Amino acid sequence: MLLALLIALAGAPEDLTDAMTHLHADVYDLTPERRASWEASRLSGNAAWLSLGSLTSKEFEAVERGHVNLGLARWLSVRGEARNDRDRQGAVTRVALDALAQVKPGLWLGVTGSPRDDSIGGALLVAGQDRLDYLFARAATDHAHVEARAAFGPLSIYALGYVSGSRDEAQLHGRFTGGFEGDLRFDVTRLRGEGLRRTISAARAQALLGPGPFRLRLGVRLTIEKARGADYRHSRIEPGARMALFWERGIHQVELGYALAAPDQDGPAIREWVYQDKAYSSWEASLSARFHLRALLGWEIANGRFGGGSGSLLALF
Repeated sequence: MLLALLIALAGAPEDLTDAMTHLHADVYDLTPERRASWEASRLSGNAAWLSLGSLTSKEFEAVERGHVNLGLARWLSVRGEARNDRDRQGAVTRVALDALAQVKPGLWLGVTGSPRDDSIGGALLVAGQDRLDYLFARAATDHAHVEARAAFGPLSIYALGYVSGSRDEAQLHGRFTGGFEGDLRFDVTRLRGEGLRRTISAARAQALLGPGPFRLRLGVRLTIEKARGADYRHSRIEPGARMALFWERGIHQVELGYALAAPDQDGPAIREWVYQDKAYSSWEASLSARFHLRALLGWEIANGRFGGGSGSLLALF
């Protein structure tokens, strides 16, 4: 029995049974307001998103992403994007280049490719002149990618779908900014490789309330995870919540918050419900409307230990 258990765990990723995995990622993530700015710039401008966060004294989480959109002529544009992330579900490295020619107002067709993987394919863009509302799709020899955004007054909706041989991703983000700031977001990630199939689904709702300068951030989350290896199965249902006091003055934003999670796991190594939490403080400096620096520190009260920290940069130019 013990030998079978050890064999099963040998092929399992380290984060599979870690009760803090998703709580770490949730606290370190971009705020909904910054994520919405990133989404709006995807086809209309240039941007860089860099983040480094500690998980333990020997483990780090990194985000390195960027995209550029260059108009070479009225009828011709070139765009490129790169992603080099290292999170608890593994590394994600992508590079894509697109050349798009306007065939009629609002419609662009072109080619796409990746110098990293020697893949090639076609690309399509449907967008207005400012490209803030768009539908972009590409299909290449190793992946397919669809991305769309639309705004209706105070409401914006963003959707993403990505399919490849080892990793599939889907995301839907709705944001409302009339009177208060409210966000709904759904994410699904499927991982395949080395005898492991894993699906992580998350639903998040978050609101920023109050007229300022002091505001209240409230959020809830539900994460469902299922993993299956050659000799084991593992599942997790994890509700979570967040409450924070948000203060803004001039270029500075300070947030003092508390995030909690209650993962209920069932697998060959663990069958338990636990309570996890993270008290955190963050400071953000918006040097302009397009350049934001953020630092965060946390403390795990339930575990009585340092809860990690992160630093991030979001530049839109």
